[in-house]
Amino acid sequence: MLSSQTFSVTPLPTLVFGQGPCLSLSEHIQAMGLHSALIVTDKNLHASGVLAPVIDALRTANIHVDVFDGV
Repeated sequence: MLSSQTFSVTPLPTLVFGQGPCLSLSEHIQAMGLHSALIVTDKNLHASGVLAPVIDALRTANIHVDVFDGV
């Protein structure tokens, strides 16, 4: 039974809440020593343009961005 088991996830994920935290995503990526990001979404959300500011912010910070919208 899961409730009697103990487990940990290492490294722990960073969760950031608030208005506009996705625009500082590049800082978290660079802090981990990484240089690329994969955004997983669906076609409608991608086509809506809501991801454009996020993608632009990442690319401005020299983060390579791939978008998979086949979900």
